[in-house]
Amino acid sequence: MTDERPGRTLAVCEALIRSPFRHSGLVERGLPLFLSGRTEERAASLVAEDNRHALNLSLRNGWRHVGDLAPHDGWRRHHCLVMPLRA
Repeated sequence: MTDERPGRTLAVCEALIRSPFRHSGLVERGLPLFLSGRTEERAASLVAEDNRHALNLSLRNGWRHVGDLAPHDGWRRHHCLVMPLRA
C-alpha cells in the first residue's frame, strides 16, 4: 500500500455535484466511465467520516475501505478507499 511510484495510483479528489443533480446517480454512472481505460494500477480516494452517502456509494461500486486518517492537522477524519483498475 505504501510503495508508490509515478503512474501507479490515480487520486480521485472530489466529486462536486450541484444540488439540482444530487442523488440523481450522476456520480455512480459517471465515475466508472472516468475510470475505464486508465493506465494506473489503482485509484485512491478519501471520504469524510460523516459522509455516509458517498461511503456507501463507493463501497457498493467496488471501492475497498483500507483505513482512516485525518489528512491534515485539524481536519476531520476520512475513510481511505482504494479500487484496483487493472487485474
